[in-house]
Amino acid sequence: MKNLKIGIRLGIGFAIVLLLLVAIAAVGSLRLSNLQAEITDIVSDKNVKLSTSNEMISSINLIGMLHRNMLIMRGEQDLRDFAQSTSAERAKLLRNLEALDRLNYSDEGKRQLESIKSTRQAFIGLQQEFEGLIQQRDFDTATAMFSATYRPAFLAYLDALNKFIAYQTALTQQIGGNAEVLAERSVTVLIGLAIAALLVGIGFAIFITRSITRPVGEVSAAAERMARGDFAFDLQSD
Repeated sequence: MKNLKIGIRLGIGFAIVLLLLVAIAAVGSLRLSNLQAEITDIVSDKNVKLSTSNEMISSINLIGMLHRNMLIMRGEQDLRDFAQSTSAERAKLLRNLEALDRLNYSDEGKRQLESIKSTRQAFIGLQQEFEGLIQQRDFDTATAMFSATYRPAFLAYLDALNKFIAYQTALTQQIGGNAEVLAERSVTVLIGLAIAALLVGIGFAIFITRSITRPVGEVSAAAERMARGDFAFDLQSD
């Protein structure tokens, strides 16, 4: 290094500091990209699954309430209104299930989604049977069926959705925890690299400054000795 020209020395020092700054930028970009992927997964996937499945639970509860009301409020207009509302909620349930089906899942997520589909299919069959009894005005049989088979299928459907929600919630919390750890580690790494760049920059500044000022000092000291008439020394230049 001492045999290099001053400009080259300065260039090397600047290049090293610049490389460290590039490393900081690269690491920061990579970490932020990973963090963004975690956040996107929560916002675009997990939150959608949770909100959609909660909407499905609301629709199922409403269908159950409407069917119960058919046993209580038996007027012709009331029954027609209940039937129309029930059909609308079933259509809404189907749209939400199709929305869930378009998303990506792990093996466990796929298993739980299939459980929702199978319990839904069983519940739809019982709904149709129940509504057929209501149309026939066979309220006694419909009442007995509501307790014996309808309600267990209703609860099984809700249970499948609640398990799905619990699983997706756990995944969301896990991803959120991972994102938090990643953010903390990213800050630590970036601070470490910044400190390293600062120390290297200071070190090179001191080294290059000394490599410049030391020869100048030696020449100045030699000039003073020559001024006093002392020529008995060798002056070496780097």
